[in-house]
Amino acid sequence: MISSKVYKIVGTVIWVASHLASIPFGWDFKKKKVDASKWAEWPSQFFFFMLYIPYMFLMTIKVIYYQLSRDYSSLAYLYGLWNFAVMIFILALLQVTNANELRVLCNAVVTYTENLSAFYTRRHEGTQNKIRRLKQLLIIIILVSTLSQTVAITHHCLFPTDVAYPWSIMSEDDFTLPIYLFLVNSYAVGQTIVGTLMNLQMTAIVAYIYTLTVIILPEFTTGRPSTSYGISGKLRTFQRLPQFYRGLQILHSRALNLYGWMMIPFQTLCLNQVLFCNYILTTRWKEMEDLHKALLLLWSVMITIIYGGVLEYGGRLFQVGTKTLRSWEHFNWGTNWRNKYMKRFGKACRPIRIHYGNRYTIRKLTVLKFFRGIVRGTFRALLVT
Repeated sequence: MISSKVYKIVGTVIWVASHLASIPFGWDFKKKKVDASKWAEWPSQFFFFMLYIPYMFLMTIKVIYYQLSRDYSSLAYLYGLWNFAVMIFILALLQVTNANELRVLCNAVVTYTENLSAFYTRRHEGTQNKIRRLKQLLIIIILVSTLSQTVAITHHCLFPTDVAYPWSIMSEDDFTLPIYLFLVNSYAVGQTIVGTLMNLQMTAIVAYIYTLTVIILPEFTTGRPSTSYGISGKLRTFQRLPQFYRGLQILHSRALNLYGWMMIPFQTLCLNQVLFCNYILTTRWKEMEDLHKALLLLWSVMITIIYGGVLEYGGRLFQVGTKTLRSWEHFNWGTNWRNKYMKRFGKACRPIRIHYGNRYTIRKLTVLKFFRGIVRGTFRALLVT
């Protein structure tokens, strides 16, 4: 079902990330699976303790310092970077503490996709277009992420004493050529490692949600026109469909066990970031530098669009998952006994959805609640001041 080009894109990102020690595993192009990487396992743990933890500590100290000094222009800039640093720290912590579980999960997803591909009709134009859009989406994410890293490294080369960087306490006179080259190279390596980690995580999350929502679950939905399916009808039988659906549920539950707990802090960080940017831009516009204004405006728009898109597709996944289970109740499976069995089986299953236990579930209206929270929070903050 998934074309070899998509495997090459994902495999290349994993291969590059492993050789940069951003993740503790690699990619085998021949076997199309994730394998253990001795080169990346220990260096990734080393970089976690020597790069992520000190950077988080330093950024926290700088945010507190600029808050006490009431330098709101620098504080807004640093607070935005601190939010991103917390997100990256959480992702890095997940990689270090659950390396084996992530490797097993990735290989299980690949195996499940390969088993499902045995029923795939390769000449189906609709499914090929969906896969083509997925490939284009992944390429766009990789290009945008690479461009962001390049801009950050270039900005550091031009303005090494900016408040965003650890050595901002140094004056320009302290930057001799050897020190300058050492700090520029150090930052470039660290930014490449961090950016590659974010690139990989964004690629994996987008590919996973898109594949579930647009490609796999619609194939499990019965009662659609036969020409709309990209998978043979041999899958949608009384014997095979429950087996493949249960397999998908198990894979999805394992993925949520690793990533589900991150949804609440990530949404909190995204919402706080947007509200803080909107508040500072509205109340401190004249006091801020032009560069900081542009960055805060970009962050506010970018986070709103990207995280809003994640919530939108999460709501679609919940909607499609519910529709899939309900479609089995009204489908003729051949005999009355089979009809009763599939009806009860559908009622016993919960729809495939993005959730964290019973505390948080992304539904159809979640994205609207997120946008409402941004608008309401911004106006409340302005009214308080």
